[in-house]
Amino acid sequence: MKTTATKTESGYVLNGIKQWITNAPVAQYLLVYARTGQERRDMSLFLVDMHSAGIAVTPCEKKLGMRSSPTGIVTFADCHIAASLKSRNRRNEHFRQRRRNADDRCADNQLRDSRRFRHPGRRVYKNV
Repeated sequence: MKTTATKTESGYVLNGIKQWITNAPVAQYLLVYARTGQERRDMSLFLVDMHSAGIAVTPCEKKLGMRSSPTGIVTFADCHIAASLKSRNRRNEHFRQRRRNADDRCADNQLRDSRRFRHPGRRVYKNV
């Protein structure tokens, strides 16, 4: 993650780029993870108004997959965010939550895949 949030007297300043953001060209608000320190897990979550100064949205040129939702690149250049718009969770709590969500999705996918090839009372089919 390369997007950084630097603490100032009035809040935070966001700098960096977020790519392949779904609905970025039409969004009014964005939840942004940004690095707030030097350690790997030093990151925070911010609620950003897309009409703030210092934010530029560029639509992606072409996509091969789903074209029904607009995707874009969001660039933050000295974007000032009030301190009240930073999530108030404990340090590294967002990182832990993201890991839990990823683990849950992985477990759900494994369960779904196992059900796809196992039918009660029938032979077990292997993925070909």
